[in-house]
Amino acid sequence: MKKRFHPRSATVADSAASPSGLRRHVRRLIAASSAAAVLVAVAGFGAVTANAQSVGVQTGNVGAPAGWGNSTYAQLNYLHSEGEFIAIAAGDLSSLLLRADGTVTASGVIEGTNAATAIPAGLTGVTAIAAADTHMVALKSDGTVVAWNKNGELPVPPTLRATAIAAGGSRTLALTTTGTVVAWELDGTPTWVAELSGLSGITAIAAGKQHGLALKSDSTVVAWGIGGGESVPAGLTGVTSIAAGWEHSYAVNATGGVVAWGGNYFGETTIPLAAQSGVTAVAGGFHHALALKSDGTVVGWGTYDPAAATPPAGLTGITAIAAGRSHSMALRSAHPDWVAQDPPASAIGTQNFSYTFVATGAPLPTYTLKAGSTLPSGVSLSSAGVLSGVPSAGGTFSYTVVATNNGSSVESGPHGLSVQMHPVFAFGNTPPANGSINTALASYQFTTGAVPAATYNLASGSLPSGVTISTTGLLSGTPTTGGTFRYVVRAANGGIQDGYSSEYTLTIVSGPAFANQSPATSTRISVAYAPYTFTAGGTPVPTFAVTAESQLPDGMSLSPFGVLSGTPTETGDFSYTVVASNGYGADAVSLPKTLQVNSIPALVDSTPPNSGRVGTASDSYAFTATGFPAPIFAVSSGVLPAGLTLDAASGLLSGTPTAGGEFTFRVRASNSAGGATTPDRTVTISQAPAFLADSPPTTGQTGTASTSYTFAASGFPAPTFTVSSGTLPAGMNVDSATGVLSGTPTAGGEFSYTVSASNGVGPAVVGQSHTLVVSSAPSFTADLPPLATAVDADYEYTFTASGYPAPTFSVVGDVPGGLTLSAGGVLSGTPTTVGSFTFSVNASNDVDPDAEGDEHTVVVGPGALAAVVVAPQSPGSTTYAVAAGEPLTFTATGQDAHGNTIAGLVPTLATAQDDDATTDLIDGDTVTFYQAGTHTVTLAIGGFSVSVPVTVHATTLATMTLIPNATTVSQGGSLTLRVAGADAFDNSLGDLSNQVTFASDQPTDIISGNTITFPHASPHVITATLGDITASILVDVVPTPSDEPSDTPVVTTPAATPVTPALASTGFSLGSMLLPGLGLLVLGLGLMAGIRRRSRA
Repeated sequence: MKKRFHPRSATVADSAASPSGLRRHVRRLIAASSAAAVLVAVAGFGAVTANAQSVGVQTGNVGAPAGWGNSTYAQLNYLHSEGEFIAIAAGDLSSLLLRADGTVTASGVIEGTNAATAIPAGLTGVTAIAAADTHMVALKSDGTVVAWNKNGELPVPPTLRATAIAAGGSRTLALTTTGTVVAWELDGTPTWVAELSGLSGITAIAAGKQHGLALKSDSTVVAWGIGGGESVPAGLTGVTSIAAGWEHSYAVNATGGVVAWGGNYFGETTIPLAAQSGVTAVAGGFHHALALKSDGTVVGWGTYDPAAATPPAGLTGITAIAAGRSHSMALRSAHPDWVAQDPPASAIGTQNFSYTFVATGAPLPTYTLKAGSTLPSGVSLSSAGVLSGVPSAGGTFSYTVVATNNGSSVESGPHGLSVQMHPVFAFGNTPPANGSINTALASYQFTTGAVPAATYNLASGSLPSGVTISTTGLLSGTPTTGGTFRYVVRAANGGIQDGYSSEYTLTIVSGPAFANQSPATSTRISVAYAPYTFTAGGTPVPTFAVTAESQLPDGMSLSPFGVLSGTPTETGDFSYTVVASNGYGADAVSLPKTLQVNSIPALVDSTPPNSGRVGTASDSYAFTATGFPAPIFAVSSGVLPAGLTLDAASGLLSGTPTAGGEFTFRVRASNSAGGATTPDRTVTISQAPAFLADSPPTTGQTGTASTSYTFAASGFPAPTFTVSSGTLPAGMNVDSATGVLSGTPTAGGEFSYTVSASNGVGPAVVGQSHTLVVSSAPSFTADLPPLATAVDADYEYTFTASGYPAPTFSVVGDVPGGLTLSAGGVLSGTPTTVGSFTFSVNASNDVDPDAEGDEHTVVVGPGALAAVVVAPQSPGSTTYAVAAGEPLTFTATGQDAHGNTIAGLVPTLATAQDDDATTDLIDGDTVTFYQAGTHTVTLAIGGFSVSVPVTVHATTLATMTLIPNATTVSQGGSLTLRVAGADAFDNSLGDLSNQVTFASDQPTDIISGNTITFPHASPHVITATLGDITASILVDVVPTPSDEPSDTPVVTTPAATPVTPALASTGFSLGSMLLPGLGLLVLGLGLMAGIRRRSRA
């Protein structure tokens, strides 16, 4: 069980605590649980709407509120509110009430905020209310819904039109005008959408902490959510109202009993006896519940807060109920309203009568009779509504009861009361005591004074034939039988007590007439006769005698009282007649009677012959015996040999035996007196043997006990059995005494044999020839096939197994492709597929169990090398390419003729470029190529090889060389440079002139593409740059001679031998220019060398 917070017991005075302490306590309560409280109450309003936090329902009568339980947070302060209330709802720590004028008021707190101040301003026109732990809801007369919490009004579905509402936890439910249900959270977000989809025909709703309920028009309940309250009991029907508590739910069934389900932490679903009938509505709180009964009282249960679950003593007239966390609410009508007004319509005179009329109201009403009412003498109505007394007179009465308080009154009636006076026989009733047969009896009228009038009949005893008592109590008639008759008369008029008279006696005199005249017709000599009494009717009592012609055995007689008795001393048949007389009318004469006196038989001859043989007539023998009447003979026990008979009259035993054996029997000679029986007599009839059962089983199985079979043969003495020819399977035999064939075969095969029976009477009888087939289950004797082979290699192995019949073999799993297993167990063929193949072999011959061989894994390797295959450089690639200086690894495998890979073979590599030897570096299966172009790589394994072309391309730029188009340049002339690139392995990258960027150390030089124009004569350094690579050239531009201009430039490169060009006259002497020129030349050569080193780096 979850740990729960239990609030301390509190009184209204506790609400004076500090506001901060109050808020902290409220927060603890709310954090501990989402309390559930339910109101369900109707009085002439129709279907009940209920919900787990609480629901207010119109009662149809203006009422006064009641409440009990914990009021720590002023939950019960509404008891001091003014107004006439029509509905109530209980929240967690709050109470909500609906006034008759459509306004609402509240007491208690919502999450620490005064519940009364949280009500939206101007809220009117309310017809129903609901309250949860953190919010409250109102339904207005136009079908719209208003919801609010401590922070103000909450969003609701904008187009909603509802007929009922419910609230629980953080959710609100509404029953729409179309009979569907919608639900939403505090922020207006729809919830339980899937659960409510398709739900229709709903008449009432309820909401718990995390579950909901709906009552359908067919009186069944639908539930959803979690927590336990959603688990509706199977078969629940006939429901009239519903309610939901915290994690539990309730329903009132058609018989007025409460049905509960869900969490039973504090007895929430343990329904008390008082709530199992007469309930009209139920309410569920946090851990307690209330039931409203049809008499206006309330029943509570649940042990979490006993004060909230215990209604105040004397609480009556309740029309609505609600339950919160630890407080309960009720609404009772203020004006009188009948609760009990169905008095009995009948009463019995002289017996106490009582009925209490009950009407609700505040104050309690007083009761009076309306003018013109009539009551029987002895009955009156008290001001408390008790109609009581002992009626002293019968009749029919009519009255009306009026309940009045505060000037308001309500009538009940008119009511009818029929008083019944039970019958009493008056003292002195004296009916006639005597009469004569066939003479009319003096009539007599019985009376009792019953209201209504009684009917009469005979309660006990009897009257003479012809005399009756009528239903009106008249005794009359003409008796047709004599005798003394005692009787009691009963008078009844439908009341609870009938009247009974005293016992009366009526004597009717008559002549004798036999009643009993059936004495025993036989007796035994010398044995006392069981006395028999002849009886005859008649008044006075007659006497008895036998006629003169009658004969009774010596020793027997008839007394005057009709007793026939005595001990006969002679045997024979005797006849007699009995006469009864009483001096009134003619004597009565019996029918003629007979009496036989007999004697018990005694055996004289009783020892017949004791042997015989089947088919041979036996000597006849006569049994004899004495006795009267003459005895008859019969076999009293045992049996005679078949073919012999005993004559019943003569006692003659005769015939021809048809079956052998020992036959023990007794013969009895008997007559009406008794009988005599012989001792046991035994006759032995011998018989030669003959087979009766000779069809043994024809099949068996080794290791399994065979079904026993019994060879049977007739004959006496009992024959013995032997196997007279052939043999039985080892482990089996035939019992010589019983003929039982049994045992457990230990070997399979077919066995033929014959059984004979003999008993010394005639020759032995030989049975049929039989064959017994003994099957045996398979068992492997060879199950070790070779586990390694190769593709195209011949493979053969024979599996063998014992068993009868001979087993056949089958494969379980996969054998290598190309191999097959014959039914005879030969696994053979030529493998075609490389791999590991796991299988087992079963041997079967229709004898369980089959033999299951071991699991084998045969590994098939590839065949002989037939080709060399090189893996592609990348998946899907058909060419090989690599940059100069980069290694390329080749993967080569061998294949057999079927394309199966032969692993573990190492190829030998060789390379060539344009069919010439190369500088390629071979390291195992890896080749590093340095020269750009097409190389051929040959991979050889064994006597097989494969060649693949490899395209080697130059790698990234490593050096650049500047190549001028002229060797000299003059001032004002131009020079075109071509740039040649190469990688680190001197593989050409082509002309890079259009890719490089040129620059000059002389800002006046004009650069156009790869052409430079020199306006001034002097040494110039031209630099070409591509990425990180640069190359420079020193150009010595010479002046143009004044007398002979030249358009041909003069170029000096770092690689050329320094040349001193002819210089035009510039106003300086040659000597003055030589030293600076040489210095510039040296500087240029040094610069070129540095650039070259940098470019190669």
